[in-house]
Formats: sequence, structure tokens, C-alpha cells
Amino acid sequence: PEKWQGGAPSDWPGHDYWPPNVPLEWSVWQYFERCYQKFLRGKSYTKQEIGNYCKGATCFQDLNNADATCWLFAKSATDLNEIPDESIDVIITDPPYGGNVNYMHLSCFWAIWLRDELGLKETEVLDTKDEAIVNKWEGKGYAEYRQKMYEIFKECYRVLKPNRWMVMTFHNREFKVWSAIHLAAHDAGFIWSEKDGMIYQPPIQLYITTFHQRAGGAMLGDFILSYRKAEASPEEKWIEEAEVGNKIKEIAGQAIEYHGGAKLSTIYTRLMPFLLNSGLLEKMTEKDLEPYLRKYFVRKDDKWYLPEARVERIAEDKVEYYAPVEARVESIIRRFLYAKHRATMDEILQVVYSRLINSNAAEYEEIVHVLNRICIKVAGDGGKAVYQLKEERDRELLFKLPKEKVEKYRYSEESDHDTIIEQLARIGKEKGYESHIGLSEQNKDRNFRELSIPMGSNVQFGLDQIAFNRIKEIDILWIRGISIMAAFEVELSTSIDSGITRFRELFAATPSLNIPAYIIIPDKREKEARDKIGSLANRREGITERVKYILFSDILGKEEVNIAKIAKGVS
Repeated sequence: PEKWQGGAPSDWPGHDYWPPNVPLEWSVWQYFERCYQKFLRGKSYTKQEIGNYCKGATCFQDLNNADATCWLFAKSATDLNEIPDESIDVIITDPPYGGNVNYMHLSCFWAIWLRDELGLKETEVLDTKDEAIVNKWEGKGYAEYRQKMYEIFKECYRVLKPNRWMVMTFHNREFKVWSAIHLAAHDAGFIWSEKDGMIYQPPIQLYITTFHQRAGGAMLGDFILSYRKAEASPEEKWIEEAEVGNKIKEIAGQAIEYHGGAKLSTIYTRLMPFLLNSGLLEKMTEKDLEPYLRKYFVRKDDKWYLPEARVERIAEDKVEYYAPVEARVESIIRRFLYAKHRATMDEILQVVYSRLINSNAAEYEEIVHVLNRICIKVAGDGGKAVYQLKEERDRELLFKLPKEKVEKYRYSEESDHDTIIEQLARIGKEKGYESHIGLSEQNKDRNFRELSIPMGSNVQFGLDQIAFNRIKEIDILWIRGISIMAAFEVELSTSIDSGITRFRELFAATPSLNIPAYIIIPDKREKEARDKIGSLANRREGITERVKYILFSDILGKEEVNIAKIAKGVS
């Protein structure tokens, strides 16, 4: 008890009723006073955020009244008949997570003291029959939970305007709960995008040790799920049973390799949309999924990894191996601190989480690992701890110049991939070109979506659909009007052959396409690049004459770059 909220608990910590097996005595008045002070702080905060303009609505027309900024309309979500059809722009909701929290039962804990206010008889408690929850004591299983969520989503579908969105937060480890809520939304007429319909949001560190988060059905962190109202019921996709294992291996493997070991929450982010849209989610259970993961991957503690042999091979190839996500995190933090010099943990988390999205989002532990490697914690204004790059701190101590502008050193080639793409976009803009960044890169980093322009259709560029799909995956293109002016592939640790192959397929699909093609590589891989580009097969197919290479050192940290001059060919 002395470790539970410092020996003076004032909150119920569990997701259901939990009588402690050790009694704890505490003054009722102190408890009341402490809770009252919490209540006052909460009211002060809400007043600061929304002012005195929060009112209770009596009908839908009240929402158009200008004398309030926040309207509260208490109504069952299964019966919104006061709200007209197709009148709502967006729905944002936080539905029950299966049986993760027994909201109504826990409310009964205090409701018995408010019987007069609630109009309850002496023997009555709150009515829980319409609650959407998995609770065996009420005879509510997964089927009942799915049915109730379907009734709710059907009303959401009715009141939403065409092609608008329903967004929700959700977390649960139980596969059956995931299946129930997603199939309910699917049956109600919503489409869930495999590309960006699911974003993982890591947990608040202060809350990860609560009984609620440690409960059997809880999953650390939340998923932000976005569903679009479809004009017609989405068509079911079918996939041969023999292909299921290969798809799970491919999708889960991408997450595992990117993170250097992935938690179940990260694998779910990539896997769930595929299972739903392939018509497999209803047929598959946790017992079905687990054997696939065990067959292809290795589990250690709470993460899944590539087979040991492959991990060892990666480690042999590189003196110090960083997962791709850590390289991206390092790049984001370095660029942020080059401009800001010092930042709090909250500021760093905000910039990282806003840049890396979906299953490419970094776990909190991954961010901390990068910070410990490249930064040092120092005292900031008011004594609050802030982070600073180690090299900048060393310069301050050496030259005693705290405000000196730090030079943009390059310490890790692994972190340069994003920097080079952004640098190329800047160079292109100075030359009057717009840039299109590869769709895969856009999915990994939100900033690339903002830097990139849409390419329209294949007809616009005079390409067949196959060639158009391939060229949209090239790391970065320079575009003027409807003409592609140059194409760039940035290769770090991946095979240089992959970039060459992408250009070869593009030229083969459209022989008349005549654009400069460049592969950008770390300096230490120059010999490898020359050998690959100048291979006998590439010479025979004319690739050697069309593809040139550029070194990282010719791009990074340079204010002015002439691509044509720094590009190197193979004679």
C-alpha cells in the first residue's frame, strides 16, 4: 500500500472492481479535500481552454447557436434521431475497448450516493443493458459487443456527409476485440484505408504502469483509426489460403526489419488493414496469427525479431547496426537541434511523432536510445532539463561560446537519407522545379508529403500505367509542368542494384523516356557503385550511359550544388 500513490491513494486504479488484500486506513476528510482540489484544478483548466461557453444542447438546432463554443448533447449513440441525415462533417469518438474498462459498473461505485439526483430507487443502480462492452457477468460476449458497435456505427454512417470521416482512438491486445470493432465499422458501410487509416500513438510514460494499462486486454499506446463513409458497401477482396502466410511474412517482416525488432502493436498497425480488406479478419484468431509469426520470426521478451542467422549476417556486414527507424529518428532530432540548439523531451517527442507516422512511428524506447547516443542532458531555463547535441556541447565547453552557431557536422551516414531528399527538393526549387517524393517515403515521413506534389495521371505524363506506378516510387523526381526533368535514388545500406533495377525497368517500359537518372551513395560505397553501374549486363543494355552516381559529400552541407557537374559516370 505504501507504494500505491505514495501511501495516500485517491483514485481507483483498476479497470474493474479490485478489493486490495491489504487494508489501508486514511482520513476521509483528507481524501475528500484532495479530490476537491483535483476537481478545482480540472475546472480551471477546462475554463482556460474553452472559456465559459460550454452549454448543454436540447436539440440539434442548438449547435448553430453562436453563444457557445462547446455543446454537450447527452444521448444514446445508437439512437441519434434528432440529428438529420448527412449533416455532420466529422465524427471523433473514443469507443469502449471490449472489456478493457467496465465504465458503467465502476460508475455504480459512486452513483449510489447520488440516487436522489439521478432519480434512482433505493434498490436501483445504473442501467447497463445497452452498454457496448464484453462482460461475461452480464452475458455479453464478442458477438454482442460487435452488434452494439454496429448499431452505433450505423447511426454514425447515417448522420455523416458523403465521403466524410469517422475517427476513433482504440487499443486492445485481444484479436477478437479488434475483429469485432473493425467488422462492425465495415458492416456499417465504412472503408478503412490500408495506406494511412491506422496511426500508432505511443503511450504517456506516466501511465504505463497503472493497473489499467497492465490489464490482460490492454495494449500500451493507442491507435488512431480513420474510416471513410463509402457511397456503397466496400467490395470484399479474396486471397488464396496459401498466400496468407506469405503476406503475413512480408507485412510483419517489413515492420520487424524497420524497427530492428517490433512489438505486437507495431505489427498490428501494418497487418490489421490487410486482414480486414482481404476478408480474413473474421476468419482469423490470435491462435491463427501466432503460428505464422512463430514460423517466420523469433520472439524475445515483448518483441518479434528476424531469425538469428539473418540478424547475425546484418551485424557482420556493418560494424554498428542501427535499425532504419533509429536512423530516421537521429536525422529528425539532429536537424531539429541544429536549428533550436536545445529542446525538452516533450518538444523532441512532438517533432518525432509528427514526422514518423503509421507503423513507421518510433517507440518511446527507440527515441530515448537515440537521444542517449547523440545528445547530453543539460539544465535549461528555469532549471528544467533539456537535450543538446554532444558535439555542440563540446564546442561550447572548448571555446566558451554558448551562442555560437553550430556547424552542421555529419556523424552518421545512416541519418543522411532524409536530409539528402530534402536537400534535393530545395535544390530543385531553386532551379524552378517542383519535386515528387516516392510514395513509400511519403508514407514513412509526414514531412515528405508536404514537400511533394501529386503527379496526376499516367496520361498526363505520356506513360503507360505500369511505368507510371514505378516512377512514382522513385525517391525523388524533379518536375516542370508535365515533364520529368531528373530522377534520384538515394541508397544507404540497401543494395545499389535496387536503384539500378528500378531505372532499368522504367527505361524498358518506356524506351522513349529520356531523363537524367542519378544514384546517390555514401562515399565509402563509390567503388561498389562503379562496379555495379559498369557491369557487363548494364553496358550491354545501355544503363551505364544513362545512370550516373553522386557522393553524399557532394550534397550534404553545400549551399550551392550543380548536379550536372558533381555527377560521375562510369567509362
